Amino acid sequence: VYVDMIGIGHGVVTRLREVGEPVMGVNVGDPALDRERFVNRRAELAWRVRDLAEAGDLDLDPDDDELAAQLLAWRSAPTSRGQEQLVRKATLEAESGLSLDRADAVMLCFAEPATITVSSAMTFGPEGSRWRKI
Repeated sequence: VYVDMIGIGHGVVTRLREVGEPVMGVNVGDPALDRERFVNRRAELAWRVRDLAEAGDLDLDPDDDELAAQLLAWRSAPTSRGQEQLVRKATLEAESGLSLDRADAVMLCFAEPATITVSSAMTFGPEGSRWRKI
């Protein structure tokens, strides 16, 4: 389980560890793994979700209009160094009138660069945002 460990999430991560649950605390404000392209992990993970969706490799409930609206509310802007940076969550929530918590939960599913089995047919590999048959 991946939990955003900023703010309230820190206590959630701590408690889950106390009761022996497998949990990985993720600080989306940490530097990105690809520091040339992204400002922080938040931008990097959101971009990964975007890439998967554009490639048709993100299997979401087609009837979940709330999640779709939250994902579509994400916006980025390049920095002066050419890195991608998401617009602040509070700004996006104020502009859209939506909570982006469910979109953040989807984003956190892709937080670990290790191989993640998404379905019996596909694997997300550590080599980046490529999918390959297993």
